[in-house]
Amino acid sequence: MWMNQLKVKKMELGPIGTNAFVLYTEGSEDAVLVDAPPDCALDVERFLVENNLTLKAIWLTHGHWDHMAGAHELTGQGMEVIGHADDKLMFENPELMAQFSIPGLSLKPVEISRWIKEGDELKFCGMDVQIFHCPGHCPGNVVFYFKSRR
Repeated sequence: MWMNQLKVKKMELGPIGTNAFVLYTEGSEDAVLVDAPPDCALDVERFLVENNLTLKAIWLTHGHWDHMAGAHELTGQGMEVIGHADDKLMFENPELMAQFSIPGLSLKPVEISRWIKEGDELKFCGMDVQIFHCPGHCPGNVVFYFKSRR
């Protein structure tokens, strides 16, 4: 049983409709964005305002342009941005992916403030979130697993 029920808002954003997820709970103003497609800021910020939420962190599942190219639009003072170091090259040099993106799309580096690895744990609204490293789609692919409470 969760202490606070986890809420998930799925959003299809960016030029190719990439999935991004806003995580939050009732009774808290804190929110996390999982993945940040290009040009996602307006839609994400609108949802946050409508639901009286404050974005505290961006959790990136991997370094492909369509999942991280909008992170720079949302990062502010003290914003935690997490990603796996195996995708560091893509986060810091997204222009390497330009030939695989939309022609003319400006790709900016993402400053990762916390590098995560297999077995790390995050906290979100009192819930434990375990990191699983799942290379394949990208070398640094990760899964965020919310452990159940007893």
